[in-house]
Amino acid sequence: MSEPGPSTDEKTGSWASRKTALFMGAAALWLVVDQLTKLWIQDNLVLGRDRVPVIDGLFELVHVENTGAAFGMLSDQWWAMWLFIPFTVLAALVLLSMLRDVADQAIFEPLVLASIFGGALGNFVDRVRSQGVTDFLRVYLDAPALGGIEWPSFNVADIGIVVGVTLFIAHELFGSPTQTEPS
Repeated sequence: MSEPGPSTDEKTGSWASRKTALFMGAAALWLVVDQLTKLWIQDNLVLGRDRVPVIDGLFELVHVENTGAAFGMLSDQWWAMWLFIPFTVLAALVLLSMLRDVADQAIFEPLVLASIFGGALGNFVDRVRSQGVTDFLRVYLDAPALGGIEWPSFNVADIGIVVGVTLFIAHELFGSPTQTEPS
């Protein structure tokens, strides 16, 4: 992604290219899994009340609605929704622009971009549909000596974004294993 751009021979620029199909398929998978898990939570857990222990003292399923950004930031601001929607559209356009510059035969880069795109789209659908995002994965450490530690609740879309951004940063910092240094 920080490598020199592919030559004209290496990229087709066509929406019917292999990289685009890979990107669209992976993004759609992230979106579908995200939306299906959120629907299951909405149908089976009472908002703000039910808790289903998965690993006692560490991980449980909950049903919360986040009207803010990551970690609930700006959740009490009426104008925040009008900031998140255009920001998501802009981010999606940037990701599609980045995809255009990826070599057609690439596999890693389209999957990384699709992870971020699919996750962003999953939360975008929630925001447009219900002015909030359904979160349901709660990780915590029930350690009285530490006063208890809790990570903010999250969802599959958030996982897609975090995985994609993490892999993107790692790729930018360390390059790909097949990348060679110029002589």
